[in-house]
Amino acid sequence: MMTKWLPTDEPNLIPGYASHYVGVAGLVVNDRNQLLVIKEKYAFKKAAWKLPGGLMDPGESIEMAVQREVLEETGIETEFVSMVSLRHTRNYSFNRPDFYIACHMRPTSSDIRVCAHEITDCKWMDIDEYMALGKAGEIYDLNYFIMQAFLEQQANGISLEPTEVGGNLIYTPRVTQQQDTPPSDRDSADVVACSPTIPAGQSRI
Repeated sequence: MMTKWLPTDEPNLIPGYASHYVGVAGLVVNDRNQLLVIKEKYAFKKAAWKLPGGLMDPGESIEMAVQREVLEETGIETEFVSMVSLRHTRNYSFNRPDFYIACHMRPTSSDIRVCAHEITDCKWMDIDEYMALGKAGEIYDLNYFIMQAFLEQQANGISLEPTEVGGNLIYTPRVTQQQDTPPSDRDSADVVACSPTIPAGQSRI
């Protein structure tokens, strides 16, 4: 798109092109304590199971973007529960910042329909099995870290939920009733102690 800055006595402030990337991921957990995971057709680590997700479309809310991406890739319909994490990467593609927002989602359907254009496999996996893959280094460090954060939040009854203020959605932590046991065999102390360092080359996955 061609532009022309009309004022002659001040600098051109029109952005050259999109200033940020915003991606989302769905941490979809069913009532059997299973996590919805996928294998991407085109990925840095093709054999790795990861969370479904992708880029937000213009005009979408975070919840809408996660619901759409999960549905497109897996055929599973979901509803928003809580934000889990936000990752910021500087100098991503074309030296633009990148935000990656992971959200806890509740499935409202169960039949998987894989998007063959993007995904090679999709299934429900026990959370304990997924965490064991993380310990063995067989999934992306970022996905492992997000799952650790999720389990810690669940163990401590913490939820990040939106409140509408002046037409804006503000996500703030809320403490709900603490669960007697975490949703995994991992105890909360182990979750805190095992936080991995994310390698510089693994930004979005």
